[in-house]
Amino acid sequence: MPILNKLKSEKSAYLLQHATNPINWHAWGEEPFQKAKEENKPLLVSIGYATCHWCHVMERESFENAEIAAFMNEKFVCIKVDREEHPDIDHYYMEAVQMFQQQGGWPLNVFLTYDKKPFFGGTYYPPVDAYGKPSWMKILQNISNAYTNKHEVVFEQSEKVHSLINSHNERLFDSKLDPVESSKTLKLEYWVEDLLKYADWENGGFGHGQKFPSVMPLKLLLAYTETDDTRKIEDFIEKSMLALYRGGIYDKIGGGWSRYTVDNTWKVPHFEKMLYDNAQLLGLFAWQYLHTNHPIYAKTIDQTLDFLKDELKDLTGLFYSGIDADSEGVEGKFYTWTYDQITELFGQMPEDIAKYCDIQKEGNWDKTNILYLNSTVNSLDICLEANEKLSPYFDKMLVKRSQRIRPITDKKKLTNQNALLITQLVQVYLFTENEKAKTLAVDALEAFEKLIETSTKLYHQSYDEKFDMRIEAYLDDYAQLIEAYIWCYLLNYEENYLAQAKWYMDLLIENYYSEDRGIFNYTHSGTKKGIHSSYNDIYDQTMPCGNSTAYSCLIYLYEVFADQKYLEIIGKMEHIIKPKIKNHIFSMANWALTFARKENIISIKTNTKFSTIELKEIFKKCKTSMLVILYNHHMNEENRYKHEVAKHNKVQYTLCKNNMCFAPVDDFKELIDKIIE
Repeated sequence: MPILNKLKSEKSAYLLQHATNPINWHAWGEEPFQKAKEENKPLLVSIGYATCHWCHVMERESFENAEIAAFMNEKFVCIKVDREEHPDIDHYYMEAVQMFQQQGGWPLNVFLTYDKKPFFGGTYYPPVDAYGKPSWMKILQNISNAYTNKHEVVFEQSEKVHSLINSHNERLFDSKLDPVESSKTLKLEYWVEDLLKYADWENGGFGHGQKFPSVMPLKLLLAYTETDDTRKIEDFIEKSMLALYRGGIYDKIGGGWSRYTVDNTWKVPHFEKMLYDNAQLLGLFAWQYLHTNHPIYAKTIDQTLDFLKDELKDLTGLFYSGIDADSEGVEGKFYTWTYDQITELFGQMPEDIAKYCDIQKEGNWDKTNILYLNSTVNSLDICLEANEKLSPYFDKMLVKRSQRIRPITDKKKLTNQNALLITQLVQVYLFTENEKAKTLAVDALEAFEKLIETSTKLYHQSYDEKFDMRIEAYLDDYAQLIEAYIWCYLLNYEENYLAQAKWYMDLLIENYYSEDRGIFNYTHSGTKKGIHSSYNDIYDQTMPCGNSTAYSCLIYLYEVFADQKYLEIIGKMEHIIKPKIKNHIFSMANWALTFARKENIISIKTNTKFSTIELKEIFKKCKTSMLVILYNHHMNEENRYKHEVAKHNKVQYTLCKNNMCFAPVDDFKELIDKIIE
């Protein structure tokens, strides 16, 4: 039988990786489901992404195996999905797998009936029984037998799973805001108290197994440190930031962070580098630098900017989504060093590398060495010292490393991730005055505007110079782009940026807002993918959730434009979300941070443009506040605070907070004093 793999015409790097498999893969669409119905076969939906290490492993072991592939072709209709193209599909089937196994991840392999309802699924399966898991062939055989011999049971199971997912999503909207509970526990101090239950006080970060950067929880703690005597929390934040810098998760040679570490001491990374992680960590380090002014944070930021510019930026000004963990079929090969490779490069092991790094002749991981800083580097100052002494050696190692076979880069350019990066780049520039960040932010925004100038819609992704028109934008594409426009306004006070933010917000409300549920749907109201449960994006995952970002933007834009429909939506979202935070603080940290800032909105109108030095000072004083700065322009008339700045040449600042406006002042120090009083 000829192989009818239909992925060769796809654009997704992940799908193209599987285009030569001896499997009759389909892309997501109606055709494979119709085929399954006509041939009375179950479907396999296999979901992953281009830089996923375990996706590569399963492909090599199973999807390229002729015997396994033949069985899959005979007994199943097979679909490949790029989770970054279709996050809504990924979310729906991830929910199902978590019901089956209590654990999700990628590759995600789900078995469906022809009506798209899941009845079984899991993640990675080995080619033979191993790791406490049955082999992939055994799974396939069991599923095929069940579908053939227990047809009714399979369909009953799929209906049950479908019903459970739907009921779970409906329960999201059952919460009621109790006035007593609201006054006592729906406050920043209580949310922080709950969040710290997850803290790893010994190693930094959260949890006691694998270590992820967990940017939003750290940002929440960073904001809280302004409120009271919080030295213990400040120490924890510093320990976590130190761990991020010292550990193998940070590429000491080329800059940039890996996805996570497989251990709890931050040493052994899962080597893939994703745009969304590096964007958010840039922002975290920028905020920490703003409040500490420690040069190691600025150095780390600068190196990460170089990594983004050199390895992820394309010619348009936008950024690719990620870099693989594997090269030459081996995880981490590009990034690791044997003892002999280092001594050969320098003639001997350099004294400083021996002093600060845990390089071993037999290797510190899998017979090779990951570059991380050892336990003697136990303070920010020693980090700085180590950085200065090691940099000349690392520069030479970078040149040598560049001659190796590189991991592949997924050249998809996603709207949500690029917009998220723009926001963080602006914050980096405002807080550190690093001109590289400003240039990268402006170039990326200009690239966006060129791509969308002829369209009334926003799209999810771009390949080469054009957006892929198959996939309409999701909630977080809009939300992140709106936030990017809001932050870019502070670069040069171009009022068009705020006008653009409002235009996209109005589009978002028109096409994504659910009046019945009081939050935004993840997909456009007209999108029909045939999955049976809408994705309600209210929990932070790899990025801040779309609804919390949209909520934050609504608050800001209401302060600027006084649009009453924004205020109504804000109220409805609060009613739904606030009761949930206490029990889900780790995955709702962005909500908690925004709720805290909403309680302290500071609006400043000025007839002069703030310098970056002045902006830094203002932001330092407004850590737990939402800051709205408006340069003298026509929006003054529309702003909800009905006051005017001076109409003469004298510099004046008008401050509003706690729903009250103060008399204008002409001294910047006086403005700062009023902010903090």
